[in-house]
Amino acid sequence: MNERVGYAVTESESGVMYFANSKAVIYRVEKDQAFRVKGSERYRSEILRTGSPILNLFADHRNMLHFSTFRKSYCIPGSQVSAAEKNRIRKQKTSKKKTKPLFIARLKDPACGEIYLSMKNRFGTLVKEIHMDSIFMSRTIAYEFHGKHYWAVLNRINLLRKDGSELVHCFNEQVVNFRVAADGHVWVTLIRNGLWELDQDLNPLEHYLENTTVSDVLLDDQSGMWVSTIGKGLYYCKNTNNHSFRNLPELSDRITLLKVIDGKLFIGVSNGKLFVREGQKIRRIDLKTNVSDINDVTEFKGRYYVGTKGFVFVLNKQFESVELIKKTSAYAFHKAQDGSLIVIAASNIFQRKNNGSPFKLLRMNNWNRGVVERNRGEFFIIKREGLYRMGSTFSSPAYLKKLRGKNISSIKTDSARNIWICTKGDGLYRLTTGNKLVDYANLPSEVINDISFFNDRIVLLSTNKGAFVNTLDQFENRASWKQLLDEEVLRMTLDGDELMIGTMTGLTSLAVDKLFRSSNYRFYLTSVKNGTETILPDQLSGLNYRQNDLYVDFDFLAFGSPSKQLFYKLEGPSGSEGLIEGTQIHLQNLSPGQYTLSTIPLIDRIYGKDQELVTRFYIKPAFWQTTFFFVFILIFGFALTILGSWWIMRRKRKKEEEQTRIEKLLTEYQLTALKAQVDPHFMSNSLVAIQELIIRKETSRANQYIAKFSMLIRHLLNYSDQPVISLRNELKIMDLYVDLEQLRFNNRFIFVKVIDENIQTDQLYIPALITQSLIENAIWHGLLPLTDERIPTLTLSIQVQDETLCISIIDNGVGRVVEPNKASCVLRESKGMLLILKRLENLNKLYAPAKGTFEFIDRFDEAGKPAGSTVRLSFSLDMINKLYDAKN
Repeated sequence: MNERVGYAVTESESGVMYFANSKAVIYRVEKDQAFRVKGSERYRSEILRTGSPILNLFADHRNMLHFSTFRKSYCIPGSQVSAAEKNRIRKQKTSKKKTKPLFIARLKDPACGEIYLSMKNRFGTLVKEIHMDSIFMSRTIAYEFHGKHYWAVLNRINLLRKDGSELVHCFNEQVVNFRVAADGHVWVTLIRNGLWELDQDLNPLEHYLENTTVSDVLLDDQSGMWVSTIGKGLYYCKNTNNHSFRNLPELSDRITLLKVIDGKLFIGVSNGKLFVREGQKIRRIDLKTNVSDINDVTEFKGRYYVGTKGFVFVLNKQFESVELIKKTSAYAFHKAQDGSLIVIAASNIFQRKNNGSPFKLLRMNNWNRGVVERNRGEFFIIKREGLYRMGSTFSSPAYLKKLRGKNISSIKTDSARNIWICTKGDGLYRLTTGNKLVDYANLPSEVINDISFFNDRIVLLSTNKGAFVNTLDQFENRASWKQLLDEEVLRMTLDGDELMIGTMTGLTSLAVDKLFRSSNYRFYLTSVKNGTETILPDQLSGLNYRQNDLYVDFDFLAFGSPSKQLFYKLEGPSGSEGLIEGTQIHLQNLSPGQYTLSTIPLIDRIYGKDQELVTRFYIKPAFWQTTFFFVFILIFGFALTILGSWWIMRRKRKKEEEQTRIEKLLTEYQLTALKAQVDPHFMSNSLVAIQELIIRKETSRANQYIAKFSMLIRHLLNYSDQPVISLRNELKIMDLYVDLEQLRFNNRFIFVKVIDENIQTDQLYIPALITQSLIENAIWHGLLPLTDERIPTLTLSIQVQDETLCISIIDNGVGRVVEPNKASCVLRESKGMLLILKRLENLNKLYAPAKGTFEFIDRFDEAGKPAGSTVRLSFSLDMINKLYDAKN
């Protein structure tokens, strides 16, 4: 709006706001947009002519807009109405009780020209008529509260009670506005004279913001008050429930003592003045001597003892001085369990058994400041160096070692005889009856001036950051402390139904029933998001499984809380709880199911449990998370298990059949190998060789041949039915066969054995008779056909390389490829070699993954001509071990 000056604003019951500016234009404000009200233009020129702005606006329950100036009242829609038309001024809401507005009409009697006011309630019932001497240029404000009617005209506040009696309070300045609080106190704003607080009978209680024009006052629903001024800005009072005694200037100083004795509250001030409060009356006790500090007061055998810096005063019940003890700075008194009075002085500790008796010196110590008694005759004394125990001796026990060097401000005992130690800078300690020292660090402040208890349940802390209250069961929960006052507090005590608070600047009181009273905070859910996707409230009952990462935002208006905290508890498949800073709760990786989210705002350091907000939502499972899918998986898994078991059993049966077949083949190959070893041609040649030796009368050689031949035949028969043989016995058979061939062919070739010396031939087992056919093949097809100048040589090499046993049979004969001009030279392949390959193939199947291999390598000379061959049998040591196990 271009016009910057406004005089009246109101809101209808339907939530529509109306605003009138200085140019007599009325606007309707909706959703942050302003529209001129139709029909108001017809009165605008008349209003501007009179020079009187629109001061009051009111929209009634029929949405008729009433407005008035100093001289007339108007109504829209319709034509100008009479001067007796209603004109509503203000509407005010309090925290508990709503103040009912009244209609104020300015009337003029045509007969005598007299001006008067007519007040009617919203239903048209006449409440009051007020006759005026002349036309007044002022707002008229009126409220109804608990059946009482309040109104302000010029500099007067009027109260009409239920019984018809009236009260009036006049100020020296014009009233701008006023409010009626829930406790019946009236807050009045004045031109150039600040803010006044009146009680229920319009008696003045307090005066604030002197010499200031206060334009308005507003009492919010959180026990706070907002005050706007002309030229000095906006003021805020956090807690209007606190009452300060500013009408007693002598109490506006540091409070050193608050103690209730015999139903009387004793108040000590640092300026040396002592006061006593009986009921609601406070009076000063004249000590007739100038002192600087009031340290302690106690009652002892009908006398009051007052401890100050330099003196101890003894007063009778009428607070008259009956004894003065000089040169004794008493900091604390204690009535011992034996009936005597313990006096803690600056440098000494005294005992007095009766009034008038001398002080008995118990101990000479420096810098004594406080005392408590836990058991009869067991005292704990505050000193500069820490806390000391005084009984039969004066000492600092080991369990008090942690308090040495601490600045102890005060000590108290509770009903369970625990001793509470307050310190300046090191927090709070508790000494249990078992002499265990407990440290409480999680408190609102580390500077604890005093601690108080009442009802064995409520704890009051006086700290440099203010007054705090909590319950014992929530004592160690820092977030549960409620702040009552936000300035340094030295002492607190209960006086009837009031909590008296002593601060650095004076005395304050607070009603006890308001200690844990929560205010009407507006706490609500603002939004729910899944990433950037906003979820509407009606969608919460059916979220899909992908919407499981939720950001839930709340909000609440708490004027006195510098920061916002929430306690939440999520109940459901993925439950959690906690205290968070801010107003957003992040719920991650939520499993499908029904959830209940309970949220409580943390206000003034306590949980507003009456403000609990419950939000329910449901996350649908994915199809693979449904019961149907689970049942399907069970059935499928069961079927798969049956098929798998059938396949495994079938495979096992096939493997067993294959093993049986292989074992049968091995047996057949062994018999075949035996036949190959005992070849008829070999037998015939051997017998012919023996016959020739006999004919040549080489009897000795013939006998030698016969002996070795028979030994060979015996070994072949012995090992032909065994699957494995030791390497030593295999070499014996090989030596016998080579010796027979040497005798037969007159040593035409040389036989060389190269065996690794680390090989234990009796410990290694190989397939039986596997090398004989290879030796035969090397001699007959490699060495005997050799015709050149080379010396035929047969070499046997046995080595272990890379976990493998290698048996190599090497000859330097003609090889597998001979000269093409010799018709007998063909590519030969021994039948024994084929049997060896078959045996190895079956062994590999039988003992997999162990492995045995066979290699045939052709050798050539430097000219590229055939120069023999190498046959290599290789067995992994794993195969060797399995053959050994098979043998055993």
